[in-house]
Amino acid sequence: MLSGTGMDFLRNISAGLDKVLAFVAGISLAIMITLTVSNIVLRQVWLPIKGTFELLGLFGAVTAAFALAYTQRQNMHIAVTILVDRFPPRVKRLLNIINAILCGGFFGLAAWRITVWSSTLVTSGELTETLQMPFYPFVYATALGCASLAFLFLVELLGYAFGKDKEVKS
Repeated sequence: MLSGTGMDFLRNISAGLDKVLAFVAGISLAIMITLTVSNIVLRQVWLPIKGTFELLGLFGAVTAAFALAYTQRQNMHIAVTILVDRFPPRVKRLLNIINAILCGGFFGLAAWRITVWSSTLVTSGELTETLQMPFYPFVYATALGCASLAFLFLVELLGYAFGKDKEVKS
């Protein structure tokens, strides 16, 4: 059985990772905003910034992936619970366990396959079209975001399975 201290340790690791990734996602979003505004201004007075579309796509992937686990932890996703709210606590707990297994499995699988794809990009040396930048660091970052969310679902699953299912908040 997992002790309260062990669960707290896992929750703290997950929360710390989620906060760091959310901070990086915020920086990435700020870069995207700055790049967009700069490109608009420079397009009017001189020349647009070369590769803006590529960079926005790459930073957009990082922003979205790194915000996944933090958003889940803070319960900032859309949830329709009109039916589930009427279930008894044992059924809710069972549904939470099933949800954590399915979602954790999906994002764990996604992290694995994205990592495999990124490794292929490293060996092939594929670059972006305009700026000739390597894709793989951004793809690895996306895998990290998915892995962080899978880890959070694992922590939630362990909490539900061992009866330590207090809300996973930071």
